[in-house]
Amino acid sequence: MIVESTPSYLAENEPLYEKFDRAEAEIVQRFAPVEMPIHHHFISSPNMKMYIREIFIPKGTILTSRIHKVPSPFSILEGEVLVGDSHGITHIKAPFHGVNEPGVKRLVETLKDTVWVAFYATDKTDLAEIANDIIFERENDLLTDEEKLRWVDLTKGVLLQ
Repeated sequence: MIVESTPSYLAENEPLYEKFDRAEAEIVQRFAPVEMPIHHHFISSPNMKMYIREIFIPKGTILTSRIHKVPSPFSILEGEVLVGDSHGITHIKAPFHGVNEPGVKRLVETLKDTVWVAFYATDKTDLAEIANDIIFERENDLLTDEEKLRWVDLTKGVLLQ
């Protein structure tokens, strides 16, 4: 359920992805890494093949998402988050269902422990291949090589903030 939606600094004149670069750099420099366990599920039947990624994000975590290449549904099964994107800041409480649109990137702050699930139609089971198909890789030049290593790695079972 969307509780409220308000305008945000994301609507200023600076290009959107550069705002996210600045946010990521500040997060990496100011906060300790956070473990966010990921459960990977694969469904395969004659009529459907799907990859489902379930992420547990602890209360108080601030993170950015990757940039999506393809539309895909997602659900917030439990928790409460503030989500900043090109539309502003939205306060969302579980249960909630939405769609990741191509090009979307989000800044997320968890107000309560949160379970976020994303669904992707694919016949692949290799996580690196799936990530290549669904995620647009964009380098953040404001991060050092060491800081980049602390950032999100979709091919492992843990996301690092």
